[in-house]
Amino acid sequence: MSISLIVIVGLPVLYLTGSLRKATSAARLGGTAFVLYFIICALLSVVPIVTVTNGISVCAAGAFLCVAPVFYIIYQKGFTFRFYLASAITVLLSVSASFVSISYTVTYLSAVLIFFVSLIALLFMEGRAPLYAPVLIGIYSIAEDIMALLTDTVRTLTVFDVMDIASLSFVVCLAVSYLLSRPWQKTPAMQT
Repeated sequence: MSISLIVIVGLPVLYLTGSLRKATSAARLGGTAFVLYFIICALLSVVPIVTVTNGISVCAAGAFLCVAPVFYIIYQKGFTFRFYLASAITVLLSVSASFVSISYTVTYLSAVLIFFVSLIALLFMEGRAPLYAPVLIGIYSIAEDIMALLTDTVRTLTVFDVMDIASLSFVVCLAVSYLLSRPWQKTPAMQT
């Protein structure tokens, strides 16, 4: 069982039981859209990888996980200059990571990727970071795939094969944006 399946099944269950309602409202995500997003991702995760050409395939669940928030953002008119700046930084991160992975064998690159893309989403999109994090992971994936094709480092390429890192980035951004949005109240000083 992969970590993405645990996240994709676990988040709607936690929302329906009431555990994530405050976190999703802090990120300004609609409850119905939140649950449907992950249910459709779970259904698409059983679909096999679709072969487009001889060397290029597409992961349908990963594509939905990264592309579906774009339509939600368009509906809410959420594309701002900050998003485009975050996207440009993500592409630069992807190109840099491609050159590093060509030169060195880095086993923990996906963990570093989750951290940096989540950090970029949190810095630029603040409380709305959970919505933008999968989109930035998709942008990272496309830039990485283009670099792999240009440098001829792979023979077969699976586009949007980022379900694990996209779902973990969503969870990290959801948790951090909720923690940052909570008004931490100081306890009154004890009187002596």
